[in-house]
Amino acid sequence: MSSSTPQLHAAAASVVGRTGYQGFGSFHSEDVEVLVRQDSATYKVPALPFPDPLWAPTGADSAPAFASTGTSSSPASSGSSSNGSRSHASSCFGDAVKGQFLIDFRSWTFINHGAFGGVAGPAYRCAELWRRHCEQQPLRFIDRELFPQLVRVIRELAAFVNCRPEDLVLLPNATAGLNAVISSCKLQPGDTVYSLNIGYGSVKKMLQAACDDAGASHVVGEVAFPISGPEQLLEAVAGSLPPTAKLAVFDAVTSNTALVLPIKQLVQLCKGRGVPVLIDGAHALGMLPLDLKQLQPDFFVSNCHKWLCGARGSAMLYVAPAWQQQVQPPVLSHGAGAGFLSRYIWDGCRDYAPLLAISTAVQWWRALGMKQQQQQQEQKYDARGSAATAAYAQASMGCMLPGQTAAADSSSNVAACCDPCQPAHPGDGGTAARCYMYSLLRNAADLLAQRWGSSCLGPPSMTAAMVLVGLPAGGVLPQPGQATSADAKYVQDLLHSVHSIEVPIKTIQGSLYVRISAHVYNTLQEYRKLADAVQQVQQQQQ
Repeated sequence: MSSSTPQLHAAAASVVGRTGYQGFGSFHSEDVEVLVRQDSATYKVPALPFPDPLWAPTGADSAPAFASTGTSSSPASSGSSSNGSRSHASSCFGDAVKGQFLIDFRSWTFINHGAFGGVAGPAYRCAELWRRHCEQQPLRFIDRELFPQLVRVIRELAAFVNCRPEDLVLLPNATAGLNAVISSCKLQPGDTVYSLNIGYGSVKKMLQAACDDAGASHVVGEVAFPISGPEQLLEAVAGSLPPTAKLAVFDAVTSNTALVLPIKQLVQLCKGRGVPVLIDGAHALGMLPLDLKQLQPDFFVSNCHKWLCGARGSAMLYVAPAWQQQVQPPVLSHGAGAGFLSRYIWDGCRDYAPLLAISTAVQWWRALGMKQQQQQQEQKYDARGSAATAAYAQASMGCMLPGQTAAADSSSNVAACCDPCQPAHPGDGGTAARCYMYSLLRNAADLLAQRWGSSCLGPPSMTAAMVLVGLPAGGVLPQPGQATSADAKYVQDLLHSVHSIEVPIKTIQGSLYVRISAHVYNTLQEYRKLADAVQQVQQQQQ
């Protein structure tokens, strides 16, 4: 035996302790239930095993990942205005930020971010770096590094939405979180669950399937159009929500109709009747200012790969402490019985890179807003965009802007958050981006409505970064009340195949609407192109 063996053992003892396994299973990492609950003074942030992808150069001769790439990425997306209105292309948004995305803007007019999102370049690179790091030494990564890094991401995301880290878990998509909550309701024969007719289609199917299995009933509240504002929706819910419902489910932003719902008031209404409430916030994270401590839902799910621009296959589920023992993950593995986070953090060997990249998406979102604030500290958004923002903030989310006072009847104006152009809480980020998206959307909606002689489906008080605008009638386009889903598909296919415009067409009560999205990379010129294309479709031969 070598004479150096005792010295080696002594050296090893200084770095390897005989502590036994600290968490669940046989993973060689710390107990995630302890890590997620440590205060900020005690918690030690694990280092990244590679340069920060938010700022690191992407190639030998390239600029840092967050650097502006100019305006050459889309020849058809100039933010200049021929009618004298203020341009929405700024030094941080519009054309200047297109280079931060992987979307082929040279070939496509992409105004459908609301469908499946679009990953920001830094988040995409972060996920790729994690995949490479994993394959360089899979056991080191999975056995020793994965769980502490996932806890780091959870803590950062919790600060972003203002909730306790121990109440938050990560999932591949919002659908997984919705299934986890709905399947954990333990419905019995005669029970009821509640949702709205404007809710997301797959969620209504989940609820109906759970009811069919249990012999329960699915009550669907009817929201009629035209809708004047959030008060009309609240009245419909108040008149149709069963007080004995085991669960009520509401969208934060509806998918098919692009309405921002008054979720603060809906949560309060449900809690007043003792009904647990699940918010389907698939479109919320990145589009809306979120403060879960103020909102206080029982359950809240959101995608991180949609408006936040995280890597595809990343989402969050918030569960209030009282429900955490009951809500089980869709897939249960070694963490069973070890705690709420332990049950969710590991569901088998798979690609966890999109979840690990969430923190880069959050940092990118914050950096985007800070850069805008630094460069335009004194700049105010145009009056139309500001008015739309104020209407959205006060009427839809129940917010009061600086200088405003509460109405005498506060039943429909419950303070819930801040001005969307201001941080909702100290950990919030991306306020300048939200302002840009809201302002651009209102100008785009006005442009289309004026060109087509139509109107928007929802009022400004229920609009954020998506809206439905009515298509013109005549020519090959059907008259109001006569349109079918086949007509909608036909128009959408023409816009896609002939005009290279990616945007969805919806049929609402027999009328055709286009659902436009406004994200940080969009410019007003892209909606002008849409206006022209629809008029060309309208005039073509049958």
